[in-house]
Amino acid sequence: MGNIQKLFSGDQNTANSGTAGRVLSVPNVSTAPHPGSANHKRPNPTSSHRKHVSVGGIHVSIVKGDFYKEKADVIINSVPPDMNLSKGGGSQALLQAAGPHIQTECYNTHPQGTRLKEGELVVTGSGNLKCRKIYHVVLPKWKGPSDVKMLTSIMMKCLETAEKFRVKTIVSPDLSTGFHGFPADVSASALFQAISDFHSKHSQTKISNITFVVHFPRNAQFKAFEHEARKWSQKTTGAASRNLPRKFTSVGNLSVTVVSGELSDQQVDVIVNNTGTDLQLKNGGLAESLLRVAGDRLQNECDNSYPNGVQPGAIAVTGGYKLKCKKVYHGALPQYDPASQTTQSMEQFINNCLTEANSHGSRSIAFPALGTGALKYPEDVSAKTICKCISNFQKVLPSATITDIRIVVYDKAKTGNSSAVKQQVSINQLLCSFLNQCSLSAPAAPIAKRGTKAFFSQKYQEELHPPSYWTSINSKMSLKRLNSQTSPGVPYKVVQVDKKTQDAVAKLVDSTWKQQFIGHGKDAAGLDKLSFTKLSVKKVERIENPFLFEKYAQGRAQLFNKAASSGPFSPVENLPNANGPVLTTSTVIPSELTDDICPEINEHFMFHGTQDAKVNVIMSNGLDCRVANNFAVLGMGVYCAESSTKSDQYADPKQNRTLNNKKMLLVRMCLGDIFLMTTAQKLKRPPCTTCKVDTCNTHHVFFDSVVIDGQWNFREFVVYDQSKCYPEYLITYDRV
Repeated sequence: MGNIQKLFSGDQNTANSGTAGRVLSVPNVSTAPHPGSANHKRPNPTSSHRKHVSVGGIHVSIVKGDFYKEKADVIINSVPPDMNLSKGGGSQALLQAAGPHIQTECYNTHPQGTRLKEGELVVTGSGNLKCRKIYHVVLPKWKGPSDVKMLTSIMMKCLETAEKFRVKTIVSPDLSTGFHGFPADVSASALFQAISDFHSKHSQTKISNITFVVHFPRNAQFKAFEHEARKWSQKTTGAASRNLPRKFTSVGNLSVTVVSGELSDQQVDVIVNNTGTDLQLKNGGLAESLLRVAGDRLQNECDNSYPNGVQPGAIAVTGGYKLKCKKVYHGALPQYDPASQTTQSMEQFINNCLTEANSHGSRSIAFPALGTGALKYPEDVSAKTICKCISNFQKVLPSATITDIRIVVYDKAKTGNSSAVKQQVSINQLLCSFLNQCSLSAPAAPIAKRGTKAFFSQKYQEELHPPSYWTSINSKMSLKRLNSQTSPGVPYKVVQVDKKTQDAVAKLVDSTWKQQFIGHGKDAAGLDKLSFTKLSVKKVERIENPFLFEKYAQGRAQLFNKAASSGPFSPVENLPNANGPVLTTSTVIPSELTDDICPEINEHFMFHGTQDAKVNVIMSNGLDCRVANNFAVLGMGVYCAESSTKSDQYADPKQNRTLNNKKMLLVRMCLGDIFLMTTAQKLKRPPCTTCKVDTCNTHHVFFDSVVIDGQWNFREFVVYDQSKCYPEYLITYDRV
């Protein structure tokens, strides 16, 4: 029990909701938060009993409130064709909450004077909202039933886009029921149908939760969505099980569902079967009920593949045949011994099931209430053992492929057999035991406000993962686990980025270009003879090196830990004599590059120019200050610039300048506590924060980086530790 409580005090990684207000009350749906749901991480005192309905495998929530106040990966917003967010109540309220730069982003994507077509989707950053991205959609005005197809298509487009970028949680207003004039029941039906159609195409979708937020005054709209949710609840659970108790809870990233019903009815990747050691399934119990549905081939495979049966704690794996699953895991448990009260075989069996399922990429698994029938395990013992194993599994494999675990409690009383009723432990007692064990997880630890010491402490304690947008590796897997499983050889992949990312990087190069300084300074010698005025980006590639990124993530984590004591680091613009904020991240960087950046620890993107011959070594081993130029102005460190003009100076030798096929790196850099210098001085490391001397051996706190600012054309930012920088993007360009 203590282990389970300890697990749930930790940080989670999915977005959540902070909306207050009345929530939908729908029969037969969950009353506890689901991973990735709107209130998964920070339950709201007025909406802690948020309801869910399952549409396919996606949990859909309905609440009253203001959609732009919700917290999720993506927020959907309805906009007019001219992208003027000040028109319309919802988009205007969103604009006020998000900040004016969201309007600027919209116009950068579609300039003023241009109009979007109905059904178009525009993606921007989040501004001040509690999300990663905003999906702006153009909806039609209601003219008749023919418009339903357009509304369904728009929701499908949002879901398809979200799936492409591995989004887990989505918040949407009750689209089309306000200014657009759609009847509320028509809108609700279309949106739910779109979710169902999407799940039919993407049964393994990463989207786990969609929240529809109905504005407070709209009681008719709320009732329409409530009615639609009831309809889908009945479709999902089926007529035979409409009144069965059901509860969702969460264990880390896992959704745990406790339900009364038939195990053979579960549509999952794996069903777990408890049978005898001889694997003869016609024993009159659970095994026989599965055999009856699956067909004789299930028994034949047991006989042929496991002629000697199975030992207690071990598992035998067969196909699912006519069951709604891919595999069945069979196992045997000993009779419960009240004297020893041991559950070792049960724990071994559950652990083997979870490990085996995860090793084959399974996402869902259903257990019976193990041992609670003829084997005489007390219901609280069975419940505690299963929940303990689930909790320990999540601790060991927090990025497991399994996201859906179901505990199915069979109610023999429904058979009408009087002897069965007497022999069977009360269904209510059983459910109560399981639900009590699962509820030890609630409420989950609240997510601290960004920029606070508690926030930094939570970030420090997070398990280290690759960036979620990397495509050549499983970003859900921890870096330690990933690197321990990676075969020797080239430790990185160079991935061509999508057009949107390439355009964002090209825009950053162009926005930081200072034409007036071409050829100025000793490092720029020879460039003025080439007669070029700007850079033209030809290709952008992402360097996905999990070994190198693990070092960077560890260095980043140390800064989170430092900030947990001291608070956020002062941004460079707040330092005495500084010439403004970091240009690349603070002012012009496109939102496509900011999702995984934390400016509170002065993490920024910077440029680093290098010659083509050195690129492969850098991509493999990183930027190593130990082999840096000792004649550099601030000593042997890793130097980066906020202007592409400065970094372009290092793309080729001064005596052999050419126009084409140059290379530049876009580097993640963790500057932490910055020391600003206005005069050149060779350093071996950042200075002491007390005496401002780099060779200090008296004090123990040092700055993390140095910026030289003053009379030079460009500022340069320097770190003296390789773990403080990661070369993430390789830019190929021409001087034109």
